[in-house]
Amino acid sequence: MSERSLFESLDPPKWENTREQAHQIVDVAIDHTRDVRDRPVWSETPEGVRTRFLTTFPVESTPLAEVLDEVKKRFLSTPWAISMMSAVRLDFSAN
Repeated sequence: MSERSLFESLDPPKWENTREQAHQIVDVAIDHTRDVRDRPVWSETPEGVRTRFLTTFPVESTPLAEVLDEVKKRFLSTPWAISMMSAVRLDFSAN
């Protein structure tokens, strides 16, 4: 571990960006929950989603905006998506 990483702040560079992205995450989650009755109860897991969960987790952080985009594109398209969202590593410091 480098000396720099021992003293590096976990605070995001721009708190306002983090606030906006957090509001977007809440909006996406509420919309997904609101519309749950419009989707089938069960469907086959898309191959791309299955493959994504078979890969290793990233070692480096991912900007929150990219994580939200990936969650919307890859995971919220399936009925079981909400339970799988906890497998995504969030990085609030990469705004």
